[in-house]
Amino acid sequence: MDATRASLTALATSLMRAIHTRLDRPALIHDPWGDRLVSDEERESLSRAAEAGLDPADAERVAALGTLSERVDAALRLHPAYPTIVVRTRYAEDAMAESVARGARQHVIVGAGMDSFALRQPAFARGLEIFEVDHPATQEFKRRRLRDCGVALPHRLHFVAADLSIEALGSALERSSFSRGELSFFSWLGVTSYLTREANLATLGEIASCSAPASELVFTYIDQREFEPDTSSPETLRIRIGLEAAGEPWVSGFFPALLAEELRATGLTLLEDLGGDDLRARYCARRRDGLTPDLAATRKSSASRSWPEGSRKPAPPTAVKSGPPNPSVSARLQAEDEAWPRILASQRPGATESGRRMRPTNVPPSMTSRYRRPRTSSPPFQRFRSPSERSSPRC
Repeated sequence: MDATRASLTALATSLMRAIHTRLDRPALIHDPWGDRLVSDEERESLSRAAEAGLDPADAERVAALGTLSERVDAALRLHPAYPTIVVRTRYAEDAMAESVARGARQHVIVGAGMDSFALRQPAFARGLEIFEVDHPATQEFKRRRLRDCGVALPHRLHFVAADLSIEALGSALERSSFSRGELSFFSWLGVTSYLTREANLATLGEIASCSAPASELVFTYIDQREFEPDTSSPETLRIRIGLEAAGEPWVSGFFPALLAEELRATGLTLLEDLGGDDLRARYCARRRDGLTPDLAATRKSSASRSWPEGSRKPAPPTAVKSGPPNPSVSARLQAEDEAWPRILASQRPGATESGRRMRPTNVPPSMTSRYRRPRTSSPPFQRFRSPSERSSPRC
């Protein structure tokens, strides 16, 4: 990898989150950092790449805009992955807020790229130790860009440089202050599609083996059927063509129908697996700005949760909440943290909810929390939890 540049996908993802924060109302997330971290030269490259993937009518409208800022904003908002990137970030932060409320004290970002969570750290996560794991070249680029922008690094941020193609995640974390005994939250967003199936399963197994019981993982995946010409959607085909042109092609996915069993084989229980319809209903039902992930067919941004098996008690379902029409996502998440005990108490165990769930194996019967060490692969938005002695598991 080239230490002098970040991948276009990492830069585009960062800028998409910033564009959403600036322009979409109500905002599902608050992440303005892409506006500061992505240079004008990089914006020009992103604009050209995004415009090349638009249909002719949209491309003509974008090209007619007067400034680079207007063109890149319009082109990225029209990109089929734009809603997915926004919604997956919101979903992961909702899951993290719940995990923190249950006692999580560490957040591990696998394949962090240009992620800015450590810089904007909402109120509910102020006490978290944050570990960013990524390729040494990618991290060097990011650290240099932060220095150039005069950004002081938070004292709770820990960079873990690792090439996971040759080093196990657990081994990399052992070189940091990460504690295997502490309840942790892992996120792995927008990465699995760029890796082989074997690499994905190996990494998920590593997460499972190095995390404490009741920890949780959220990650995204592509439906394997999207790699087949007869079953791929037009939107996904556009994305794949653009990624291949940028030299960052998708490599593999998972079959949603087989996911629970695959997770079970690696020691995880799937708690939640959300497809496009589920995500739209949860986050975009009342929106009129077009921010609706069209993933019903592709399941490109499904969400799922799981925890280790051994704790057999059924978990109450996840409360489905939609954010307020205005401000501060941090304030909303903090309010949800406070409301969590009431929400949990008000739901009956075993109540049904859309999505599939399962719990991981090898969990001591005395542990009764919701997530454990993830040991498998899961869909686009996935959550895994291990049993803990304190709270009854929730799906």
